[in-house]
Amino acid sequence: MLAMKTSKLFYIQVVWTSIILAIGIYFSFTNQELLTRYTKEDGFMEWFTFLLFVSTFLFMALYNYHYFFQLKKPLFNTAGLTLIGVQFLFFFGAMEEVSWFQRIADIQSSDFFLKHNAQAETNLHNLTINGVKINKLIFGKILFLVILSHNLFVPLIARKKKWLAEWIDKNGFFLPPLSHTFFYIAAAIAIELFIDHDRAKEHLEIVGAIHYFIVIYAAYGLGYLKKVALFPKAPALFSHGFLIAFILLLSLVSWILGNLSLKDFML
Repeated sequence: MLAMKTSKLFYIQVVWTSIILAIGIYFSFTNQELLTRYTKEDGFMEWFTFLLFVSTFLFMALYNYHYFFQLKKPLFNTAGLTLIGVQFLFFFGAMEEVSWFQRIADIQSSDFFLKHNAQAETNLHNLTINGVKINKLIFGKILFLVILSHNLFVPLIARKKKWLAEWIDKNGFFLPPLSHTFFYIAAAIAIELFIDHDRAKEHLEIVGAIHYFIVIYAAYGLGYLKKVALFPKAPALFSHGFLIAFILLLSLVSWILGNLSLKDFML
């Protein structure tokens, strides 16, 4: 049966997310200018979210190589297509986060995006079509319902229905443990209550990126939630230590990229 137990990586998620939120909440109450720097476009938080999405994409690519080429599992079935879909979902999220490198490369948007994109950028989440804001409809309401269902409703049902849990595992997908989910929801509520800024949503994005990076690493990597895992027998000191070191590396790279922008060095 699909296991939905709490992984020890939960505590890494708690610490990591809490640090991000603590800085945002502190700046919100004490220094809005620093909060603006913290959340600005092409700043620390955007790069951190981008690198998390890219890391999740690359990790899924590594898992899929193991799954399809080493274990010789079929590609063209529900499980295979699901795994490929999960992989490229995070690639799409990463590229949308940085507008497909348009700002960095200083590429002019086409007439379509100049007309229909709220920020005149080449991305989908800021589009407005026939008066409908795609960001609010798809990336707001619909994505919110999908995330809530995947993290809360379906796991609750799967705890009672063994067949559903096994069907999800058989078809390549995964369910986050409820402990991870409840902390994720608590962090999202804290952002809404305590961070007052036009770009407070950047915190929601990075908290979600942290959550899914941790859960996918635990599920597909360590085998907490999947029958087929990349390195289920890896010693905890290695698997957890590697993740902590990797997080610190992402933080450093994000800070460098956010403060030494390829476009400019000013706010």
